[in-house]
Amino acid sequence: MQNNYDFLGIGDITIDAFIKIKEARVYRDHNGEKPQLCLNFADKVPYDDVYVILAVGNSANAAVAASRLGLKSALLTNIGDDMNGRV
Repeated sequence: MQNNYDFLGIGDITIDAFIKIKEARVYRDHNGEKPQLCLNFADKVPYDDVYVILAVGNSANAAVAASRLGLKSALLTNIGDDMNGRV
């Protein structure tokens, strides 16, 4: 059996983790335009929540985008034999 794809994403995948920080100060640059998130150096960063997204990265994102455009797409990558690879 042969699979014909319109798009094949090839590359590494990774994990994204988004955290909701409890405390941080926001400052503006010298022009007052660009906000900066400031934390004390070497402090443990207290957080309220974390949201983890598995199997993300440039090749995975491109394969999803191609699929959403109506193309028959696939992803070719290596998956580790650790806890996250078995999910």
